Amino acid sequence: MVASGQGFADALSIGPCAWAKKVPVLLARPDGTLPDEAVGALAADAGITRVVIVGGQAAVPDTIRSQLGDGYAYERVGGADRYETSRLVAEFAIHNGMSWRNLGIATGRDFPDALVDSLAGLLP
Repeated sequence: MVASGQGFADALSIGPCAWAKKVPVLLARPDGTLPDEAVGALAADAGITRVVIVGGQAAVPDTIRSQLGDGYAYERVGGADRYETSRLVAEFAIHNGMSWRNLGIATGRDFPDALVDSLAGLLP
């Protein structure tokens, strides 16, 4: 999972899905690149074959693909704004084996609410 490291909304939306799937969320810089350490960690794990870019072009430009190369299947989950992206992330999660159990809802205006909601997946 790759999300913007500049804003919080997209990374927090995908966080529970990433946790459930046991995959990292890599944070892109404002220029649409990943730090060398993130690229190295991704390349070192031969089991990773798919990269999910979270957010629209303004959040994470497609230039990320040229940095990572052709060895991955790419999928973008992004909408016109953080709210549509969050809805699309929820649909993505459901289509990838998650359920609506322990659903959390946040305002989208400030990160603390969403950060606490991301813990909903840990509840029994």
